[in-house]
Amino acid sequence: VATFSYIMRHYSTEFDVVLEAKIWQARAYAEMGWLYEAEEILSKVNPNEVSYKILSLYEGANADLLLKQKRYREAVPFLIASIEHERNKVQRTRSMYVLAQLYQMLGEEKEANNYFRQVIKSNSASYTMNFNAQINSAELMAGGDSKKVLKSLVKLAKDGRNKEFLDQIYFAEGNIHLKNGDELAAIESYKKAIENSSRNGVEKALVEIKLADLYYDKQNYIEAQPCYSDAA
Repeated sequence: VATFSYIMRHYSTEFDVVLEAKIWQARAYAEMGWLYEAEEILSKVNPNEVSYKILSLYEGANADLLLKQKRYREAVPFLIASIEHERNKVQRTRSMYVLAQLYQMLGEEKEANNYFRQVIKSNSASYTMNFNAQINSAELMAGGDSKKVLKSLVKLAKDGRNKEFLDQIYFAEGNIHLKNGDELAAIESYKKAIENSSRNGVEKALVEIKLADLYYDKQNYIEAQPCYSDAA
């Protein structure tokens, strides 16, 4: 923040430089959790004065701030605009992934799947991002041809590169079974997810809570308790 303030003072006659420094300063404030300060800076920027070169940066900063403020619906148009104006392929793909997650959270599954599919088709997504996009897309498509979707997950599970992600694959498989009303198959998939979890992180905890909830709803408290305990 201090460095950007220095730049704004030192290059005060360079309008575009000052404007770019302001936007970065707002991003820095947002990362610190100083959301009011970030919002104050961005609110004083006239969008009509932002050059095309830094337009995506400006739109992305607004989207980032709104996401941090949990104003998710308002962030959507800024994310879309930042994607349209972004020239860096890697950054554009990352923004598409965030937008897909945002649509998924808002319950707009068709739009979410559309952007996840774009990430999958992109050649600039990292392997992990591509993998996660495939998992999310599979869950979103479960309402259609479930057999085809489940086959795609089996294929992912057989790929040696995904050995450390098996818990995510089987978790997605369980969610699809649950969506189709097959609780027994879902329970078996969740068990496989827990057994194959190698990272012992949040992914494993999410599966354990989901499985525990199923047991709890069936009043099978003896099975539910250790799942909740392990998740905690």
